Amino acid sequence: MNDSSSLPRAKGCDASILIDGSGTEKTAPPNLSVRGYDLIDQAKTQLERACPGVVSCADIIAIATRDAVVLGGGTQYTYAVQTGRRDGNISLASDASKNLPGASLNASQAIAAFRAKGLSASYTVLLLGAHTVGITHCSFIRNRLYNYNGTDPAFVAMLRKRCPQTSAVDNSVFLDNGTPSTVDNSYYKQLLAKRGVLKVDQNLAMDAATNGTVKSLASGSLSFPSLFGNAMVKMGSIQVLTGAQGQIRKSCRAVNK
Repeated sequence: MNDSSSLPRAKGCDASILIDGSGTEKTAPPNLSVRGYDLIDQAKTQLERACPGVVSCADIIAIATRDAVVLGGGTQYTYAVQTGRRDGNISLASDASKNLPGASLNASQAIAAFRAKGLSASYTVLLLGAHTVGITHCSFIRNRLYNYNGTDPAFVAMLRKRCPQTSAVDNSVFLDNGTPSTVDNSYYKQLLAKRGVLKVDQNLAMDAATNGTVKSLASGSLSFPSLFGNAMVKMGSIQVLTGAQGQIRKSCRAVNK
C-alpha cells in the first residue's frame, strides 16, 4: 500500500505498475513507497510453472490484495474476486501522477477523483478505509504537521516528535494509530477523534458529503467488512483489459517480447 492512496493503480487494473524501467508507473512519486513486488514475482513464477500463459499479473494483484485483507482482518473480510483480467503493455509515470488521488487533497477533490473512475462519494470513504493498515512518511505530512487545523493537539505533538520540522530523516508514520496492523473500522474512529494523519483522511470526517458515512462506519451501523469488499470488487473492475486486449505477461516486470 502506498503513501497517497494505499491502493496502487493508475489508468486501470492492468498491472502496469509492476513493469520495470525508467519513466514507468513504478517510478512515479505516489508509488515510490509501494512494496511487495517480490511476492507478486514469486506467485507468478509458481503459476507459470503450473499453467503457463494462463493467469495474468493483474489477477494476481487482485487475488493477493483480497488475501492480504482477510489475513489482516479475518474471514469476515473475504470477498469473491472477479478474474479474467489481462495485463497492459504500457506503463507511464505520468499516468500514475495524474490519476492517483494525492495525500494533500481535501474530501471534495478526492470525491471528484474517484467519481472520474465511476466511484461515488460513499465508495471514496470506503476505499480510503484501506488506510486502516499501512504507513505514510514524514515527507508527505510535514507541511501539514506545522499548519494543523481541527486535529487533536496531543496527536499533533506526537507526530511532530516523529517528524521534526527540520530533520532530513524521512520516518514512517502509521496511517491508523488505533490498530495499525489490523483491518477494521478503527480508521474511522480515529478520524472522528481528529487523529487523521493525511489531510484527505481527516477531511472525510469534516466534509458534509462524507461525514455521515464516516460516522456510520465508525459506529458499526454500516458494516465495514461487507461494504469494503464490495468497494474493492467495484474498483477492481475499472478499465480492465479482457479478451484479446493486452497480454498475459510471462514476467510481471516486463512486457512480452
